[in-house]
Amino acid sequence: MRSVKETLANMKTSFKIVGTRTCEHCGTEVKIIETSKGQVSRCLTCDDEQLKQQQIESIKQQKWRKAKAIFDKYSLIPPDIKKASFENYIPDDDPSKEDALQKAKWYANHFMDDEFKQKNFQSLFFRGLYGLGKSHLSYCISKAVAEKGYQSLFINIPDLMTAIKDTFNKESETTESEIMKIISDVDLLVLDDIGAEYVKVEDGRESWAADKLFQIMNSRIGKANVFTTNYTSADLVKKYGHHGGRLVSRMMQGTKPIKIQGDDWRLKQL
Repeated sequence: MRSVKETLANMKTSFKIVGTRTCEHCGTEVKIIETSKGQVSRCLTCDDEQLKQQQIESIKQQKWRKAKAIFDKYSLIPPDIKKASFENYIPDDDPSKEDALQKAKWYANHFMDDEFKQKNFQSLFFRGLYGLGKSHLSYCISKAVAEKGYQSLFINIPDLMTAIKDTFNKESETTESEIMKIISDVDLLVLDDIGAEYVKVEDGRESWAADKLFQIMNSRIGKANVFTTNYTSADLVKKYGHHGGRLVSRMMQGTKPIKIQGDDWRLKQL
């Protein structure tokens, strides 16, 4: 049996440094080693960085799975919306529906690519009366973005307020700060049916809902969002009292408004 000294001596003869090169990725000087099977030259700096990024991504995915579990508990998406696709959205009776469809498809198809980043907006705001397909299109966007590997969260405002309110229970396993952190960090936040929530009116304003929504909008400035509402901007300003003007202003910052008109497609099914 060979001694450790002999083994090390053999290793020295088996591996020989024959030069160096500059890593094309990070600029580090890397040794070129001659072996019995040819030359080897790996950049350990790049290997370490790759491992670090893999660990970061693994942690990110673990947090995202927990986040999804939290919101899946509250997000009761109707069966017809779950089946929604760009293909089964029918822009039948008004040109604004076709316009909304094309803008939604463009947003989903180009999400975070170079063309997307060159636009002067990051978000969309669908506005119109009931049954015009606002939730349909926004859910399609959310699905398409998620299929690209981005973190996309679709939830309507009443469900979101319920989720936050439930954290006030001392037995809750989720904290409000966790929910707000998830909302702040997600790649795409889709808030459906803004203004549909109900909170007890105090001093002429829905203070609790307005406060929370204002915090959310502040945390999403400069990030990608999709909003839907049945209200006009003037109605939202009135609904949210002293926060109303600032809330709508933040909501519209970097946002492209899309007004949808026409007849309620649900009524046509009767």
